[in-house]
Amino acid sequence: MKFIGYAILTILCLISCTSELKKTPTTPFDALVGKWARVNDEAGKATFENWQKENSKLYIGQGYTLEGIDTVFKEDIKILYRDSIWIFEVSGVHEEAVPFKIDRHDDTSFSCTNETNPFPKKIAYNIRENKLQAIISGGTDKIVFNFEKMD
Repeated sequence: MKFIGYAILTILCLISCTSELKKTPTTPFDALVGKWARVNDEAGKATFENWQKENSKLYIGQGYTLEGIDTVFKEDIKILYRDSIWIFEVSGVHEEAVPFKIDRHDDTSFSCTNETNPFPKKIAYNIRENKLQAIISGGTDKIVFNFEKMD
């Protein structure tokens, strides 16, 4: 009788642990952490992305482009988990932050959309080892950013 009780208790614990694991989404965001340098930039320019993990629901990034010693572009980026969804948020480019809903992600990639944003409407990241590809697109326009990890 004790054996049946222990067996039932063990099964209940396993079911409980399994459902908790399913609630935690698998994400590629930890792979973003670090410093990245663009390898397919225009001549005379150098573009970088730096990412850090604040906690399990917030990643902070910064993207910038240098032309010589001058910063010609800068944006602040956040990936945050809010109201049961992941959001990719860009600020510093427009007057207000622009949110993109992350609608697909797995261990090595994610994509997000904001159909109301003039450009881009879609952002996709693909991370493989020390290489990162970011593609921004909207309408017929598309820009591919290829990065390599610096650290």
